Amino acid sequence: MYLYFIFLFYIKMDNFEIIKKWLSVTELNDLYYPIEVSSLIKEIYDRYNYVLDKNDILDTLSNELIFKLFENLKGHRGRNRPHCLYLFSRDYIGIDQEDCIRTALKIFLNKRGYDVQEESGFIDLIAENESDCWLIEVKGKQTYEFSTLAIAQGFEQCFPLEVDDNLFNVRKTIGFGDSRNKKGHLYNFNTQKHKHIVILIPGFSPTIAWKNSRDEKIFNQIYFREVEDLKNFFNLKNTYTTFMKYLRKLNDQFDIINHYGKCDSFEWCFHMIEFRGLYNNIDFALCDSIKGNVLYL
Repeated sequence: MYLYFIFLFYIKMDNFEIIKKWLSVTELNDLYYPIEVSSLIKEIYDRYNYVLDKNDILDTLSNELIFKLFENLKGHRGRNRPHCLYLFSRDYIGIDQEDCIRTALKIFLNKRGYDVQEESGFIDLIAENESDCWLIEVKGKQTYEFSTLAIAQGFEQCFPLEVDDNLFNVRKTIGFGDSRNKKGHLYNFNTQKHKHIVILIPGFSPTIAWKNSRDEKIFNQIYFREVEDLKNFFNLKNTYTTFMKYLRKLNDQFDIINHYGKCDSFEWCFHMIEFRGLYNNIDFALCDSIKGNVLYL
């Protein structure tokens, strides 16, 4: 029995190492789309003559964190991206990168019977059925120190904020620089259906973050701090972060607290949603960041 468990341990390690090796030689642009588990099995066999089955991949990625460090394409020093490999469903894997998550969501929504448009009019995804129009701003993994800026930019894609001097100073503290642009593409989208304005973020944990100019394992999802601020804000708890000041300004103009998740009360509602992939045996799981429940669109 003892030797049997040792044998299982080494098999597991071999599966981990072979998947890690495959990821290490895979280019980022080949990971912009989720990969079918059956395709990964074939590719690993063709490349390494190594036999995996579906359960090997599901078991390995359920228990091991496999990542690759991708250099920043724009050449910024100290802003590299360690993207992790996760189970998106029992049939797909992918990384915590914006394009890959957007495509995974498109696959999910098509299966749910939605008419889906991708990257239309500065909106990442538009998904419609007979009664609802979901307008989705997708955020992928960001450098740890720039996560607040990424979420704030997501809010400004959603809502056309009037930037007064006070808000301008808050935005500069977050990292916006000198931009006074008004966007609000999602809020301004014309539809006769009920409008859902959504910021979608990766909800995977643990993960590997680029933090203090090195890769570091963290045990919360990458936008954990911003989600905690958002929860405190919606629960009317006073904290004094810069992002909380930003949320107050946003609420003054758009009353997002009263519109959050109110799908039957107003012409539009707002959601912060986490994409968690294969979660509690649910494929392409979407979870409400504030309420914590799985959403069934």
